[in-house]
Amino acid sequence: MNDLTAVGCVYVLSLRDDSRPRYVGITTQPPAKRLGQHRTAAQYTRNKAYTWALSRWMRKHGVENVVMTVVESGIPASELFAREREYVAQLRMLLGPALLNQTEGGEGAIGYRHDAVTKARIGALGRGLKRTPETRQRMREAVARRPPISEETRGKLRGRKRSDEAKEKMRAAWSDERREAQAERLRQRFTGTAQDPEVVALRAEKARGTKRSAETLANMRAAWTPEKRSAHSAARKGKLIKLTREQVAAIREASAAGRTRVSVAAEFGVTATTVWRIAAGKGHYANL
Repeated sequence: MNDLTAVGCVYVLSLRDDSRPRYVGITTQPPAKRLGQHRTAAQYTRNKAYTWALSRWMRKHGVENVVMTVVESGIPASELFAREREYVAQLRMLLGPALLNQTEGGEGAIGYRHDAVTKARIGALGRGLKRTPETRQRMREAVARRPPISEETRGKLRGRKRSDEAKEKMRAAWSDERREAQAERLRQRFTGTAQDPEVVALRAEKARGTKRSAETLANMRAAWTPEKRSAHSAARKGKLIKLTREQVAAIREASAAGRTRVSVAAEFGVTATTVWRIAAGKGHYANL
């Protein structure tokens, strides 16, 4: 369609036993070749048009039962888009939703918009979706059919290695002030609260170069009893412990008192993420 000196035609697709036009298209290729392209797109999953409404309709009725009719030929390529829009508008008035064109015609996807109901339906389909074993097996088979990735492509995916000079520049760019500012932004984002800058500075000063004593390390090891380790491991593997309202309130109090999420998680046998969600009131914890 890039050759504006060529001539093309406007065609419609319909069924052998139903002459109603169901799709309007344009082409500068031989009509038989264009029809073959539609049939190929409808049959092969790796084709980008496989999921289009036209392809689904062709598979439903059988690609061999779809025929093409040329309604206007000898059109200069520069006028094809305009003529397609005219035919789409006319047939849309006659057929309504039965016309399978998803746009107004012409170049691009002008006119195609998901309505609010469709957007909500698409969003709902992806939430909490659990695929059946059959679907998972089909996905595995589809992945297995993919051609292997070449070593050249693998090298591009791995990315280039930065020089020592570049690494040094990156380290220099992350000054102490910038690190603390980034930490504060992340803290506010995940906890929803801003901490006193003086407290932050004091903690950072204490943390720099601090080495725990042997007694402190021994106490930390003793705190991690086998029961706490197994509970923490179960929580990380998804076997979450059901917390009572009293435990949720205790976790909030501990977080507000300044305790670390890791220590609170170890005490209650949950993950640090769960502690954060409770302290921030995320998900169903907002109502507890």
